[in-house]
This record gives sequence, structure tokens and C-alpha cells, in this order.
Amino acid sequence: GDENIETFRSLLLRLTELENQLSIDNQEPARQVVGVYLGWRGRSVSTPVIDNLTFWGRQKAARKIGDNSLGEILSRLERIKLDKDNNPLNKNRTKLAIIGNGLGGTAIYQSVAPILKNRFLKTADPESKQGDVTGFGDLVLLINPTITALQFSSLSDMATARSSYFSSQRPVFTVLASETDYINKMFFSFGRRMCGFFEEKREIKRWNSMMRKNEIIDESTINTNAVGDFAPYETHYLHINQNSVITDQNQLKENFYKIYQSWILDYPRSQIEFNGSVLERTNYSAGRNPYLVVQVNRDLINSHDDLSNERTLEFIKELIMISSHNPKNTKKVYYDLNTSGR
Repeated sequence: GDENIETFRSLLLRLTELENQLSIDNQEPARQVVGVYLGWRGRSVSTPVIDNLTFWGRQKAARKIGDNSLGEILSRLERIKLDKDNNPLNKNRTKLAIIGNGLGGTAIYQSVAPILKNRFLKTADPESKQGDVTGFGDLVLLINPTITALQFSSLSDMATARSSYFSSQRPVFTVLASETDYINKMFFSFGRRMCGFFEEKREIKRWNSMMRKNEIIDESTINTNAVGDFAPYETHYLHINQNSVITDQNQLKENFYKIYQSWILDYPRSQIEFNGSVLERTNYSAGRNPYLVVQVNRDLINSHDDLSNERTLEFIKELIMISSHNPKNTKKVYYDLNTSGR
């Protein structure tokens, strides 16, 4: 009866249904979808309002968990995936997506951030040609994580320094941040201001290859705002699509092909139409940026813990599939998109 677990199961069901449909076109057995739900004592007090006052203590606990037991669990899950990949009969079909919400996202980021940085730096081959960026597993998705923009700065800087990515590049890391997440906007930001009140501040300069100029980042702002609430790091905006949510299985499959091809053909200020939502790229980000920081309209995620919207679950499902699927039936979609001037 737990709401979070029911939402998790709903997402697994949606993924399973789409996997079954796509397997028919690919003429391959459908991949089995397996969910592993990791629970922890994120809420230590159940009394409304008062529970918000435990925020900073629980954030410290989340970081501790991320540095210890959670890191081991995630690494073991990825090891299973890598072992499967090394089996010639598997043909790289085993995929791994990791999702964390709120302080759970904080714990996950604490575990995988050093690995993400290291793997980004390894994308250049011996001849210094840039290749596709690899992540942890296939996709790490954090929803309203309580991490500062400063903690994300090195990943953002590396991604922003590149002006283009190959058509084979898939999203490997995504932050979804609600524009009405008042836990991060108020409690988190206030706590960070108090902690850094006496710290010396300076301006940080970084090169933005899309804007073709140096950006000046204020250290006091980057250290007090959550990553999803810092405009220079935002790569996309997700808002509602007024069309009805597709429920027919065949239509869901065809719609995914269009989404997949739109990602491949990404262009400046592109708007990729997902099932029930639209992902619009900002001027700051290159096409197919593997690190997405997405500001989400309140109609899709209305609060720090809100994951009840069907359109949001559809977006998460389709983003996971973009990162983990390589559909063979995309040629027709490619020409359809070209005829529409895209």
C-alpha cells in the first residue's frame, strides 16, 4: 500500500509493455524487466511540518549511505550488467537504469558522481578524438535531488565545454527538478546560506561552447542553490503536452520511434514530443547532451515528492528506453521527420 512502491510498480509495468511491443519489431525475445527497490529511513519524523525540520540531519545521513552501503549495492548491480555484456549470447541486451527521488537521489549521486566524472574523461581515444560519453549503468535519473549546483559543477563544465555529441550518444544522467519544489528552494537553500555565511566567495569562469563565450558563475549562488534551481546549468524545460495521453500499445510503440529519432536528430531549441509532455532544449546545451538538467513544469511534478502524474511516468519510461534501446525500425521515422522540415 506504500505510494512510492505502487508508483515504482506502475513504472515497471509500463516498461514491460513497451519492451514487449518493441521486441516484435526487433524480432528478438522481449527483455525481462526486473525492479529492485531500495528503502531507507528518509523520514525520521512523521508529524507534518515538523518533519521538514529534520531535513539537514537526514541529508547528512543520505550522504553517509551513499558513501557506504548504497555504493556497494549499485556497483554490484552494474557488475551483473557488465558480466552479462561479456557473454556473446547476450549481445549487450542487459541494461541498468537507476532512479532516486529527493534525499534518495542525494545518496545515489554521492555514490556515482566520482565514477561519472572518471568515465567522462575516458571518452577520448588515444588519438584524442572525442567519443560517446558513458555513465554508470545506462541511466541515472534523479528527481528533485538535494545536491548543490556546486556539487554538479564539474560534470556540467565538462559537458558544456563540448559543442556537439554524436548521433549515437544517449542520455546517461538526468536531473528532473520541479519548479515548485519548495523543500529545495526554501529549506535547502536557507541551510546552505547559513553554512556558507562566513566563507569567502569568488567568481568562477567557464567556457560555454554553445554560446561561444566565457560564463561567469557566482560562487555564492552556486553553493546555495540546488542543481535543479540554477538556471545556467539547466539544459531543458519539460512542460505538458495538451494532447491526450496515448494508451494504445501500438500507438505507444510508434510514438517511441518518433521520440527516439527526434533525440538522434536533436537541433537548437528542439522540442521533443513525449507521450503527454514536451522536452525543450535551452540555448545553454548542445544537442544530445548526455547530462540533462531539466526544469519541470508544476503540472507534471507539483512538489518535492510528487510522482503521481501519468504524463511524468510516461516521460520517465520513454527516457529510460532512449538510454537503453536501439530500435531497428527507425528508417521510416527518419524520413517522416525530414519531410516535416525537422
